[in-house]
Amino acid sequence: MKKTIQFFIIVFVTFIFGNASYAQYNGGAGRGSVYDAISQTSCSIPAHFYAYFGGSEDNATFDLLMNTSCSAPPPSFFAYFGGSNDGAATDQLSATICGTPPSFFAYMGGINDSAAKDQLDAATCGIPPSFYAYFGGSGDGFARDEIGSCPVTPPEADFTASATATCVGGSVDFTDTSTNIPFVWSWTFAGGTPATATTQNPTVVYNTPGTYAVSLIATNYNGGDTETKTSYITVTAVPTVATTTPGSRCDAGSVQLAATASAGVLRWYNVATGGSILGTCFFPTGIISTTTTFYVEAASGSCVSARTAVIATINTTPTVATTTPGARCGTGSVTLGATASAGTLSWFDVATGGTALATGTSFATPSISTNTTYYVQAANGSCISARTAVLATVNTVPTVATTTPGSRCDTGSVTLGATASSGATLNWYNVASGGSVLGTGESFVTPSISANTTYYVEATNGTCTSTRTAVLATASPTPAITSTTPASRCDMGTLTLNATSSAGTLNWYNVPTGGTSLATGTNFLTPSLSATTTYYVDATNGSCVSARTPVIATVTVTPSVTSTTPAGRCGAGSVTLGATASAGTLNWYGIAVGGTVLGTGTGFATGNISVTTTYYVEAVNGSCASPRTPVTATISVMPTILTSTPATRCDTGTLTLSATASAGTLNWFDVATGGTSLGSGNNFVTPSISTTTTYYVQSTSGSCVSPRTAVTATVNLTPTITGTTPASRCDAGSVTLSATASSGTLNWYNVSSGGTSLGSGNTFITGTIATTTTYYVESSNGSCVSSRVAGHRNCEYHTYNYCHHTGNAL
Repeated sequence: MKKTIQFFIIVFVTFIFGNASYAQYNGGAGRGSVYDAISQTSCSIPAHFYAYFGGSEDNATFDLLMNTSCSAPPPSFFAYFGGSNDGAATDQLSATICGTPPSFFAYMGGINDSAAKDQLDAATCGIPPSFYAYFGGSGDGFARDEIGSCPVTPPEADFTASATATCVGGSVDFTDTSTNIPFVWSWTFAGGTPATATTQNPTVVYNTPGTYAVSLIATNYNGGDTETKTSYITVTAVPTVATTTPGSRCDAGSVQLAATASAGVLRWYNVATGGSILGTCFFPTGIISTTTTFYVEAASGSCVSARTAVIATINTTPTVATTTPGARCGTGSVTLGATASAGTLSWFDVATGGTALATGTSFATPSISTNTTYYVQAANGSCISARTAVLATVNTVPTVATTTPGSRCDTGSVTLGATASSGATLNWYNVASGGSVLGTGESFVTPSISANTTYYVEATNGTCTSTRTAVLATASPTPAITSTTPASRCDMGTLTLNATSSAGTLNWYNVPTGGTSLATGTNFLTPSLSATTTYYVDATNGSCVSARTPVIATVTVTPSVTSTTPAGRCGAGSVTLGATASAGTLNWYGIAVGGTVLGTGTGFATGNISVTTTYYVEAVNGSCASPRTPVTATISVMPTILTSTPATRCDTGTLTLSATASAGTLNWFDVATGGTSLGSGNNFVTPSISTTTTYYVQSTSGSCVSPRTAVTATVNLTPTITGTTPASRCDAGSVTLSATASSGTLNWYNVSSGGTSLGSGNTFITGTIATTTTYYVESSNGSCVSSRVAGHRNCEYHTYNYCHHTGNAL
């Protein structure tokens, strides 16, 4: 028998596995609680869990396990408040004997959970003094956790912070100082990361400047309490050194440094870390004699930027140590030199001011024709020396005033000549530069030469020498014409002749001796020629000239095809075509251009062909060919009459006959052979005829004519009623009428037009009639029908029963 507990036990099993999750159960109906279900919270891992209170004999109406819906292993766990006699079917938990309630467990896992431990150690319980939460087996990374007491009043929420002011990016540790043992914490951190937390003592990072509130809801099974501290955390942006302005000076002294900050004040140091503040804002360094690095930081409250290096540069004023003047012969550039104690050398063409022409220890002047003074200074940073003069000297260069080349035919020596500017001496060489002097003076006789040779002469005056001038000694071998290439063309026009020679230049003439050169070169384009013409070529090598050689320009008249004779045949076979030409030979082809010659001559027999084929003929006279002319070999298919349609009519008149053919044109005749065509085409309208007449049709395709086919034009005479015999009778009954016609078949009707034939033949027996009735008769001859004629039948009744014939009716 279980005793009644006069208080409620609420168990929270909290899982620290990714995000926190738990379920709460407040007893059953036998505990006096109106809330006898499990309140669900959101879960991540474990996948789901159960809360269980009591069993089938614990006076609780809620004696089952409630499952919350999550999604991942471990598969299950239980919070269990029953005992060994509670009637529960759950066998994963080991019961212990306790007080009131006898025992409870929080258990995760089971016999099949792959955990090394699948049951819980027994606990000695008060009401209840403690409970255990168990998360699996030896390999699950969790430890058993114990709560020492069970409070009976709600907590009073409160907390402290490790700091209430921090810089952007700083962290703050929050400590829960709530009373009455809360075991659920819900924190809210405006501006913080994370923005919420459920741990008891969270750490929060603040990344945005501002003043922020912090809120804590502390909860135990008896209720919860909220503590909110407004404007609790102040976050200050860390300032930065925005810009720095280094400084420099010449020689020892004070250098002014500067910087700007995003916020706060600037502080200057002479060390990268630590040290004492040397100044704030703009900073004069004090007297320094060497380049020195200083450091500046920005401070806003307790937030301080990293220090930034700013250099104070000390430059030594340099001097020009040495100079090297330069000289040259004639107009041009002169290279000057200088060295400095320090810094960079700059060159000028004025003693003060002006613009630097170049920098460096060496300076190539612009082109000058007279002595010119330049100036050099040394600059080390902003420190500049006095300028030093350096002279560029220009000496006059002698010149070769004139040269006289020489020439000869074939091997031997040649005399060359030259003159120089006043006071200069001429030297002769066989190379453009360097080499040994071959002779001196204004005249120079070459050694024996067999080919054109260039010699060089220079003028020398002191240290200045002119450039060498080339003087040509020409030794021309007497040339010969080595080859000629005549040319030919069709009809009037120009021709290109060609020749080669052993040496020299080719000259072209239209006479064998004398005359004027028409052109020079290996190729000669003649004027427009209409007849064959002989030209002459010689070779000139200096003063040496070969004999002239004739070269013929041949002009041939292009022939033409003057006539063609096409031909045809019926059906496959060979066709003989013909053509004539103004001159030359006729060549036959199967295509309009290119191809192979199929035959030659005025007559050409084609191969066996089955379709109309175009051949082409050209006339060839030497290398001149006429355009090709098409000549057609026609293959005509023997046509046949496919269908014929005769016609009929009544009495005299025209008829339209028709026919179709496999090919060609239809022609109509009134005789089976010979005769003259009466008409052509698929349809033929006969002349007016009064009797049936046979016509004939044939088809003509090229030279092929089909046999004639007979087509009949039938003329039927319209018949007439030649006589009628009416009839009569006494009283009702049938009457026999009769009629005769010129031709055809008689048909009887009871209406004057239309209606249905009641009978046919020369006699007609009426049906039973009781009154005089008119019948009509017509005659049909083919499609020709006579007009209908009426016949009468009279039937009269008299008191004396006397019947008699009356009128023309029956």
